[in-house]
Amino acid sequence: MPDHVHLLISGRLPTSDIKRAMDAFKYESGHWFLRNAAGVEWQRNYYDHVIRHTESLSNHVVYTLNNPVRAGLVDHWNDYPFSGSIGVDLVEYLRDLEESVKFGGLHGGSERRRRKFD
Repeated sequence: MPDHVHLLISGRLPTSDIKRAMDAFKYESGHWFLRNAAGVEWQRNYYDHVIRHTESLSNHVVYTLNNPVRAGLVDHWNDYPFSGSIGVDLVEYLRDLEESVKFGGLHGGSERRRRKFD
């Protein structure tokens, strides 16, 4: 999205500190913005939400991926150049989610482009 970002992050250990990770992310990326994108800066705070159930995770993944579709930036979530994942294959992950919960599907694109995660 041109004016905000959605992140779905997960700690690797029970002692993982999401606030510390977000502070470090904003600090490091903020310095990059100063050098490479004058005038772009993070807002002071951020909004967080703890996801405790697979169904809720599925809803958040679908919402996040479809955000550029709802904004009219692309016809299909996979066409948005800034959607992606580090360490997780999104299509494989969505297949796994589909098997775990009743999955509503992703918006935009033809049935062929939607990839019926089978």
